[in-house]
Amino acid sequence: MKKLIFIILVVFSTYLYADSPLTSSEFYLSYSDFPQVMNAHDREDKTLTDNDIQFLTDKTVMLDAKLALINALGFKQAGKHNEAKYLNRINPNIKSYDEVSGILTSAEEAIIFAYLLAMDDYFNVARALDIAKNASNKAPQSLAIALILGLIQAQIELDNDWCEVYKVVNHVRELPNLEQDIKPDAVKQIFENYLDDYKQFCN
Repeated sequence: MKKLIFIILVVFSTYLYADSPLTSSEFYLSYSDFPQVMNAHDREDKTLTDNDIQFLTDKTVMLDAKLALINALGFKQAGKHNEAKYLNRINPNIKSYDEVSGILTSAEEAIIFAYLLAMDDYFNVARALDIAKNASNKAPQSLAIALILGLIQAQIELDNDWCEVYKVVNHVRELPNLEQDIKPDAVKQIFENYLDDYKQFCN
């Protein structure tokens, strides 16, 4: 019996590790009323199109919908360097990512770039984390930004402490007075579809 339990735990642990907070925390379906979001999910090629970039830079589109488009592209956008395509629209003259902090002047631009960068190489997210923190510092009241920052932090914790994978994102939804700038159902999907599975490691 003990051997069977051990095998089940190993298989379950392997399943969790095979996924990741960034690639498995799906919330794009909460934005199925945005054709651009669903189109991004349905396309086989997960490279940002001109229409995608137009959507991401459209000042009339809310930030949460833009983040949903990135989420809809999923893990298959890895290696596509979508962040470079987005950055080129912001400033085509940029020569190095070291210049990013001076180029991405708004919290929205910073978190979009950070999320794209993290999804491009989701096992090396240190640079994306720094940029996401900068975005959160610019807009500390934003729940949407705090959640994306939390997911990037959780990605790092995946190699360290599985309880922290849960805690670094869960603490966001417990913070008072954050602006509810993301659909409640999207928050629900992030936790119920993936992150809540890690709560057991906090016992």
